Amino acid sequence: MRWSDQDQALIALRTFAIFSAGRGLAMEPLTARVCWDCEYSNTERKLTMAINNLHDVYHDQLQDLHSACSQALEATAALSRAAKNKELSEALIAGSNGISDGMDQIKSICARHDIDPDGEHCKGMEGLVKEAHAHGIDADFGDDDARDAMIITQYQRMVHYALAGYGCLLAFANRLDLDEDGAILQKLLDDTYDGDRRMTEIATGGVNQAAAA
Repeated sequence: MRWSDQDQALIALRTFAIFSAGRGLAMEPLTARVCWDCEYSNTERKLTMAINNLHDVYHDQLQDLHSACSQALEATAALSRAAKNKELSEALIAGSNGISDGMDQIKSICARHDIDPDGEHCKGMEGLVKEAHAHGIDADFGDDDARDAMIITQYQRMVHYALAGYGCLLAFANRLDLDEDGAILQKLLDDTYDGDRRMTEIATGGVNQAAAA
């Protein structure tokens, strides 16, 4: 997959934002004057976006993360059905519930800012979902434990995208003095970290060992 310059810039920004939020730092105000055309193959529409300040970036990324969560929700449900390890399947179901809650919370934030939560399509998560289906669901496995190890891999890739998104939004909300938004985003970030750590514990606590046997 080839990433556009804009995609690479946002990924870099999100990565920095995670560490900023985790260390209690506030990102400096961002003033960007960007205008580009984005082709969305799934909707066959062209969107021209003008981003003029940090508020615009914040609103854009709320929409992006809502789209990412919507796509990840379907993929996570499919991964939970494919998992053979009971603890893994239950963790994925809990992950689906967490994603759904995150979408509701993002919608509530969008409503306060008069933003359409469905106004963006996340191409980054689209690619991760395709990978999850190709490698974790549709691939041929001769061993259930190996499939479970792959399922964890694909799920955590999607989770890490969400961590980047929540971390970035939290840093923006803190800089913009959006205290109510920040409290919600901090909780969502913490919950997502908890889910990621649980998945790592399942992998290192038995799934990987069973797959290596």
